[in-house]
Amino acid sequence: MNPRAVSPIGFLSVPYRDPDPTVQRWRADVAANFTAELIELGFDVFSPISHGTAIATSRPDVQDREWLRHGIAVLSNCSYLILLALPGAERSEGVEHELAFAERAGIPVVVADCRALEYSGNGVCSPDEVPTIGIAAGSLTGKVEALLNQRDS
Repeated sequence: MNPRAVSPIGFLSVPYRDPDPTVQRWRADVAANFTAELIELGFDVFSPISHGTAIATSRPDVQDREWLRHGIAVLSNCSYLILLALPGAERSEGVEHELAFAERAGIPVVVADCRALEYSGNGVCSPDEVPTIGIAAGSLTGKVEALLNQRDS
């Protein structure tokens, strides 16, 4: 059975790397909150940052190229890509790589614009940011449904 026929899987592309490790922690926390919002809305989504942070913490020797390879292997089986456009997304090599692959593979992309979120300096997503994340996630419902309907027609 083809799992894509049962439930379309989305891939969440998020900028991560930064010279400041607290910025990375903040981005991972925002990605985790965003992923949780999407799951609560009924989306099946894979977030390499959310799903891989624990592994990366335990195994810092795994190189970025291996994370990119793994992410692309998962993305190649996804029905759509969601770009979580945080500050820094426009300079992220990982995001650029994922978007380029999605374009070559014909995987549709939707953008959740969260550039208004600002890093507060403590490495975690503040309670004030969570409603903004929820609104951004909720705004994707129609966009993703339209993409999937267009693809299926």
